[in-house]
Amino acid sequence: MNLRAFTVGLGLAAAAALAPATPSILHADVIAGRAGFDALVQEAGGTLSLQRLAWMQNYASHWTFDDFTITSTHGRIHMVDDDYSRLRATGSPGALSGAAIDISPNLPAPMWGLTFDFEQPVNAFGLEIGDWGTCCFPSALYIAFDGGATRLVATAQDRDDNPGIAAYRAFTDFIGAFDRSGTFSRVTFYGDGLGEYLVAGGTIRYSALPVEVAGDPAAGPDLGGGLPEPSSVLLSAAGLLVLLGARRRWVAAERMARAQRVMATLSAALRAELRVELGAAR
Repeated sequence: MNLRAFTVGLGLAAAAALAPATPSILHADVIAGRAGFDALVQEAGGTLSLQRLAWMQNYASHWTFDDFTITSTHGRIHMVDDDYSRLRATGSPGALSGAAIDISPNLPAPMWGLTFDFEQPVNAFGLEIGDWGTCCFPSALYIAFDGGATRLVATAQDRDDNPGIAAYRAFTDFIGAFDRSGTFSRVTFYGDGLGEYLVAGGTIRYSALPVEVAGDPAAGPDLGGGLPEPSSVLLSAAGLLVLLGARRRWVAAERMARAQRVMATLSAALRAELRVELGAAR
């Protein structure tokens, strides 16, 4: 399967350069989301950077890492949850991969989130979320880039709207953003489910993908049919599973072919050994 065509079909090849950035948004459970994000960065020719959140100061408002900083949007202190719901300790497949910062919503909701500032511009960004959609419905998640318009990521009307529940019965999910038409240096994220415990972090994924321009052959084939505007594109776990399923089927086929070649080689060797033994017996 041509993954570049697949990403174009989902709208990952953005329209002409826009300011501020209007990335396409990915929302999935943490397993499919992390794998899908990594695969899309690789397919786009980018270099994936990972920053696992760990050993962070508790009850702080600012954290500094090699390539970016995380700041409390309203400047107040936040608690750090080293292992959300002890999912890593209990071996849950849906555990967050690192520590997460408490961003439990309050009023005004946009001020109770986090702001990520990158030293160098990027155009692919991903983070992990915990405890969204456990109560306080409707509960929505929002993201903005470089101070631009706030984008709705998802709205939970009940507990089953969290993609992690269907995948592995845990309230964890992944949010990613891609923009092949330009870059951004600031990401702001928050939720509005008043009364809900909400954390964000895990491992921050980011990359500076090659920027494409209108008419660039590297953007892949024009699939026609009118792609949705970048602001309306939302990649789901179902779409990622199609992508990942195709990759897994290809890998499985390659492994089967390799095993068959090994078996054929072993069979030839065994046949030769048997002929030697028969000759010696005569």
